[in-house]
Amino acid sequence: MTNPVSGYAALLRPKGLTTRVKTDLDRWMKKEEVLALLAVARKGKEKWAADAYDAFVLMANLGLRVGEIPLLQLSNFDALLTHQAVNIASLKKASAKKISRSKLMTMTPDELQKAQQQMRTAAAQKKIPVLKTIYIGAKEKLVIAAVIERRRRRAEAREGGLFYWGSRMLQYLFNYYRAAAKLRPALSCHALRRFVATHISESVAQVKNVHAQEPDRMASKRLRHQEGLTKESYIQLSPERQIELLAKVEPLS
Repeated sequence: MTNPVSGYAALLRPKGLTTRVKTDLDRWMKKEEVLALLAVARKGKEKWAADAYDAFVLMANLGLRVGEIPLLQLSNFDALLTHQAVNIASLKKASAKKISRSKLMTMTPDELQKAQQQMRTAAAQKKIPVLKTIYIGAKEKLVIAAVIERRRRRAEAREGGLFYWGSRMLQYLFNYYRAAAKLRPALSCHALRRFVATHISESVAQVKNVHAQEPDRMASKRLRHQEGLTKESYIQLSPERQIELLAKVEPLS
């Protein structure tokens, strides 16, 4: 089968490539930008528009990594309607602990051989997908279920795979529709994942009687992060939000 990337790359690659300066704010997408991206892909007439729209919807709701889209199978969504759960296959795992050079110099031959074997084992395990379960809300379930039903016939013809292209093609598609929607040129696919963390945290914070730690914990659960990492690196405090939160701070004079 011909690699679709080689056939579409020339069409999808942005014209007039220039140096893009990425600022800290370019790590996140605003809700309006996400909706604009989805609208352009949904109305697109290109042969790949429907595939791109479905991929963007899944990323914008489930917080998927770019490399997780090609791994999606119909079976990952078996518990969607009954338990509001989705099993995500991921190659992202905790890295093996690195050994410092000074420690290597003091190791015996047996210890060095054991350490090398552990590193080879860890590298091999990183190539095996690990399933992690996330839970979604009732409204999210309807949106995700609609995407799965649209893709069911094609997926069954491909032994259950939802998408026929890899992560590089997804990045091409994102850049193509980002440009079509006239969004900031420095935005990347990963900005969608960061948007999900902020969106989940802010949405949960509006629930009555919510515990102070629950918004950030729910964002961590959705992104399948170790708790703490999401809050520090993925939840955005935009300038507008900072000003809003600081409105009640009493100045000193």
